[in-house]
Amino acid sequence: MCRQLKLLLDRKMNRKFSVLFFFAALIWGVSAYAGSDSALNRFFDNWDDWTISRLDTDYVTLPSQWWRVGLLGAWQNTNINVTDYSMMYGMFGNADSDRKMKLGLQGSFRGWGASYSFELGGSDRLFNFLYFGNSFGIEFVDNRTHSLNGNIDAYAWGLDADYGFVPNETPIQILKDDILHHCIFVDGYYVFNSRQFSLPAAMDQSYLQKKSAGSILLGAAYVYNDFVYSKNSDFFSISGVENITISEFTFGGGYGYNFAYRLMQNSHFLVHFSLLPMISVWNRFHVKTDEHSLAAGLNGSQKHGHYWIWDDFKNDHLQLVWFYRSSFTFSYKNFYIGVKAEIVRQYLTKDDGLDLETDVLNIHSFAGIRF
Repeated sequence: MCRQLKLLLDRKMNRKFSVLFFFAALIWGVSAYAGSDSALNRFFDNWDDWTISRLDTDYVTLPSQWWRVGLLGAWQNTNINVTDYSMMYGMFGNADSDRKMKLGLQGSFRGWGASYSFELGGSDRLFNFLYFGNSFGIEFVDNRTHSLNGNIDAYAWGLDADYGFVPNETPIQILKDDILHHCIFVDGYYVFNSRQFSLPAAMDQSYLQKKSAGSILLGAAYVYNDFVYSKNSDFFSISGVENITISEFTFGGGYGYNFAYRLMQNSHFLVHFSLLPMISVWNRFHVKTDEHSLAAGLNGSQKHGHYWIWDDFKNDHLQLVWFYRSSFTFSYKNFYIGVKAEIVRQYLTKDDGLDLETDVLNIHSFAGIRF
């Protein structure tokens, strides 16, 4: 038994390291071709000249190197709070993911970049793909978490004349692997002061910020949260809920600022912060249950032996998503080291008593080289 378990763990680790090896080989191969005297090389030379012509080079410029490769140490945390009075019972729930370190690799070519990190000894993983231009950009984040744990306090509604509800004697426990949380986040931005302020200088080091500057930002995002409940979990055995999916489009504006300081020749500090509050312009959630669920048949339909419930969060309340970025980077010649943080806080509420708050924190420490 121990030998079989060891072989299984070895296979999982080999798959994770195979992804990193393929990623590194791809970067090396494209780099070798782009570095040759090719049509692609000449195209990017012309592209660089055009890009620099649109910058105030006293504030922002491009490094002469096209490529960046670095190592990642990633910490990710997901926290979920739910309050629900929308049916014949009440519920307060909280779940929090493990704060274990992930290891990974990042690489980028000019503003195009990608990173992959995975949890040592666990199943959580994070994939990121982005294009960060100085005027506009887009980022795709795919995060899978198996380590959510917490508890749910369930209440029977209307059984107590004084308080209106009676608490369960024992909260429902949420154990690790009871829930698979799959989060997809796609966001885009537009920078008004793109001649003097550079978001990619702070977030992927594809530009160089020489003097301090700030800018008003516009942003739009799509947020998708999928919660799959294990059929072995206490929550599933009591509620019959198999899957909850929540998605929304948001739009908003904010501000970003880069504080740049030159320490000595060829060495710079850069500190960045930006805040983008966004308003939900469309949202939707659906619940998939089995036929014995407490919620089966409520505002939904039966299909393939399951009940599906669709609804939205449209009401008199503003549905908000707060998106915060910050980073600290030190660079010396072609080398750089730093840490960056991204926080996505999603808050949705309904008039019938359903409130959902999701906080996702991603922190990356990184060290890399331009070439």
